[in-house]
Amino acid sequence: MVDTRLTAIARSLQSPAEARTVNQLRADVLTDLLQDDPGRQLSAAAATGGAPLGGVRLQLVVTAPASTVDGTGDAPGEILGYGPIDPDTTRRLAAQASTWTRLIVSARDGAPLSIGRIRYAPTAAMRRFLTVRDATCRFPGCDKPSAATEVDHTVEWHEGGRTDVRNLALLCPEHHRLKSLGLWTVRHLGADTEVLGPWSPATATAPPPRERAPSQASPPSQASPPSPEPPGTLEWTAPSGRRYLTHPYREDPPPF
Repeated sequence: MVDTRLTAIARSLQSPAEARTVNQLRADVLTDLLQDDPGRQLSAAAATGGAPLGGVRLQLVVTAPASTVDGTGDAPGEILGYGPIDPDTTRRLAAQASTWTRLIVSARDGAPLSIGRIRYAPTAAMRRFLTVRDATCRFPGCDKPSAATEVDHTVEWHEGGRTDVRNLALLCPEHHRLKSLGLWTVRHLGADTEVLGPWSPATATAPPPRERAPSQASPPSQASPPSPEPPGTLEWTAPSGRRYLTHPYREDPPPF
């Protein structure tokens, strides 16, 4: 809060006639605020043509298990940037909350896998999840590594798509643009309930191969395979109507 306020005031004092850097202005603003005349920096803003200073909105982000909020559990909540808080404090803050956002997290390490439409850009944890799941560009036949890819919303954000790993995939810039132009269409396959855990052959009649090359395509008249696909499977449809499946990255087991 204090840091944000100092930066806001410092930036408001910037002008063509102001030679001080933002950090220098921050230091001078802090000195002025601690002295007897806290209005000094306001006068400086007016003298240099700076914009009027506005307040800084504080956003308190609290995450908590649903069982804690409804009183059926006592797991601690957490204030983003602060740390864990006790269940009673969590419930008091929840009772005063003006907005709620459903957040899906990994059952293993708590990493957020879905943030709904609270923000467009995925979190760092979601990017790490996609890097492990996808490994390369997910366009059929493309093997560009994850470091050279971008995160794409399968259902576009402006069309109501969510920032959710079930609606995200890694695409290289070339194929990202191809998909955005609508020349190819894509949709996610796989059981919704399995998104938080790894797919295993026990959940299907047979583990599907990892198909990356267009040569593995099937004609549009061919029926979908009866066995369920692992979460993160993408079904691409070419302009010709042919369909291609690309599966999450899976290392082949050792030959022994």
